[in-house]
Amino acid sequence: MGLLTPTRPHSYLAIATPGRRMPPLDLAAAVLMALVWGLQVVAVKIGAVQLPPLLMVGLRFVVMAALLLPFTGLPPRALLRPVALIALFTGGLHFALVYLGIARIDAATAAITYQLAPPFTVLVAWAWLGDRMRVPAILGMALAFAGVVILAGGPGEAQDLLGVGLVAAATMAFAVGTVLTKRHGPFDALALNAWIALLTAPQILLASAIVESGQLPAMAAADWRGWGAVLYTALTGGIAGFWLWYWLLGRHPISRVAPFTLLAPMFAILGGVVVLGERPGLAVWLGGALTLLGVALIQVLPALRPARG
Repeated sequence: MGLLTPTRPHSYLAIATPGRRMPPLDLAAAVLMALVWGLQVVAVKIGAVQLPPLLMVGLRFVVMAALLLPFTGLPPRALLRPVALIALFTGGLHFALVYLGIARIDAATAAITYQLAPPFTVLVAWAWLGDRMRVPAILGMALAFAGVVILAGGPGEAQDLLGVGLVAAATMAFAVGTVLTKRHGPFDALALNAWIALLTAPQILLASAIVESGQLPAMAAADWRGWGAVLYTALTGGIAGFWLWYWLLGRHPISRVAPFTLLAPMFAILGGVVVLGERPGLAVWLGGALTLLGVALIQVLPALRPARG
């Protein structure tokens, strides 16, 4: 899941030409992509029990950078400034906020709230790039935001509003980073992930040193579950999930691939129930249905018209 959403330029905004139907292998790859992104939320919940959230995400990026940089090298000087800006929003702000938020709320609410990333991306592109919104995008955003409001304050739900707000703010930071990526790109996908990891790790670890405490004792006391959560978020969501996404985009139009990301919240809810023992209430199901319907309108139908001129 960027936690659940890709960094590729135009990932929400581009419209590919129609292609053939997905063969069984491609369908399996698309479902696997949604599965590993959805279970990211569960892994973060498990890891946050033993490791401070900011430390955990900082370690995630250390692992990613160590694994990817030997294949990509350092960013060239000409790209350092735009990549640093993208890393600030897509990496530092986005992941710090989302990990802090996930640590405070249940997996189902976190996964569904994170689906605000596509509406926010469309909104930022409209405000920044001058693209014109289509009617399905406006309706989709209204439904998505209404769903999150129900999630946060629905009857019988005792949600941590700060946690919901942190995850929502993370999606806005990611939306800004996505539009920056579109504006300054295109970039090589593997290289951009490596460079973001390289530049984000020190940001997050510095923030952890400032606002968290007990990092070294927590690392010493963490067992296979804590370290397994760090490795899972780095290897599956950070590397494998994005590799599957880019592989599928190379074979199919984005309009066919993007809807599979809507399965990620369902896997997160299922993982929360099976692994964490969570029992989502009525507001989660109702708010989740509205949010996913709104995101589906944005993902499946063209959201923006290019600006004239």
